Amino acid sequence: MTDGEMPDQLLGGRYRLDERIAHGPLGEVWRAYDQQADWPVAVRTVEPGVDAVTRGRVTRRARTLAAVLHPNVVTVLDVGERYVVMEHLSGESLAEVGAPLPAEQARAILLQLVAGLDAAHRGGVVHGDLKPADVRKAGSGVFKITGFGLAGDGLPLPDELAAPESPYQAPEQRGGDTGRAADLYALGAIAFELLTGQPPAGRSAGSSAGVPSTGDRAVPADSGDLAGVPVELRRLVLALLAADPTARPSLAAVRQALAPHQDTAVLPQLGTGVHSGAGGTTPLSQTAIFDSEPADPVDRPDRRMLVQLGIALALIVVATAVFALWPRGGDGQEALPEPTPTAEVTPTETAEPTPTPTPTPTPSSTPATTPDSPVQQIPAQLQDGPPGGWGEFVGRLHEAVGIHEGRGEIDPRVADKAHRGFDKAIERLREGRTDKGVAELQKTAAELAKARDRGEVPPTGPLADLLDRFGLW
Repeated sequence: MTDGEMPDQLLGGRYRLDERIAHGPLGEVWRAYDQQADWPVAVRTVEPGVDAVTRGRVTRRARTLAAVLHPNVVTVLDVGERYVVMEHLSGESLAEVGAPLPAEQARAILLQLVAGLDAAHRGGVVHGDLKPADVRKAGSGVFKITGFGLAGDGLPLPDELAAPESPYQAPEQRGGDTGRAADLYALGAIAFELLTGQPPAGRSAGSSAGVPSTGDRAVPADSGDLAGVPVELRRLVLALLAADPTARPSLAAVRQALAPHQDTAVLPQLGTGVHSGAGGTTPLSQTAIFDSEPADPVDRPDRRMLVQLGIALALIVVATAVFALWPRGGDGQEALPEPTPTAEVTPTETAEPTPTPTPTPTPSSTPATTPDSPVQQIPAQLQDGPPGGWGEFVGRLHEAVGIHEGRGEIDPRVADKAHRGFDKAIERLREGRTDKGVAELQKTAAELAKARDRGEVPPTGPLADLLDRFGLW
């Protein structure tokens, strides 16, 4: 399709291509309109000349990404034979935000990127070519990761698709190794640019700014450019930019380090731990410390005494319960249940009936569901399914949690657990097990309610609105 040329018909019978916004070796990206759903979308087309093998890779990649439902990952809405339909993101990209940013603002954005990358990786999707232009703001205000090409699908790229070297590529990518660790390096490079206004490898090798060369690639060697950044954030950025991919922290560790109100006094010192791997025990690099939980800074004797007392009380309760429920037997053998006596009743009897003892409950008389059963009653608001369908509803729950994450209003561990619960619910719903799916939603909502009572989840906002509106908490 040449510049300015419009298609003669709707793609898939519903997508009208309005404006071409990007193009590349495989095809073009269009701002389009879904006439069936009545909303704008983005459509990536695949050129007719692209070989069948590459087309198959594009299709498989898109279908895998479509299963990732997260507020910080672009949503794939449809996959056709030669096109992929995604949500349209009209906001600015990170390349346009005007770095450097204040540390707290950069931290809030990075938390969203960590959440998105974590969801993608758990869904089996590696980006492989992440850069600021691939992070774009949605209408809700959250940032979403987009630009998932073929770089992260684990197969060699055709020569015409090889991306030029960029400061966001990890050193190992020069040898064709594009894995999850490469996404972590890209995250560190983006963080470096958000905090300093320029990418880490933006200077020539061996410059006086502290960016010497490793081989023929410039990588940051110290924190000279990050002098005004809080110490824990500076450590984290340099950790992500480690030349050794195995030395970079995990996404869970990065999220912990980025969490608001982090107590830097209890962060382990760099290089003080050990990492046990296949080759034995080796010293930790300066990045591996983020994989450990902060230790309790004070181990007080009265704290230990209370713990021991609690354990003792728990043992007493368990022993009492076991004794009360243990079957009685005269000779040490298990006692057989005695038959339940029943009153003798004749057909002609009209006198006051003899009281009949209450029968002993049997498994068959137990109700099929109880208040503690994992299958709960579906709230009335969800009996016919939520507006837009279950996929959109759970996606909105993900997005609501993501909004609070971006604002630093929700505990990161609670947010991660909520995302996992919502993912499990959508799996059950897709299997057609609506009762199980709603039960998972109710379970996750109940955990969020407890976290709200502990002050770890805001009592108001988009998440509370959704859970209140549909009677989930």
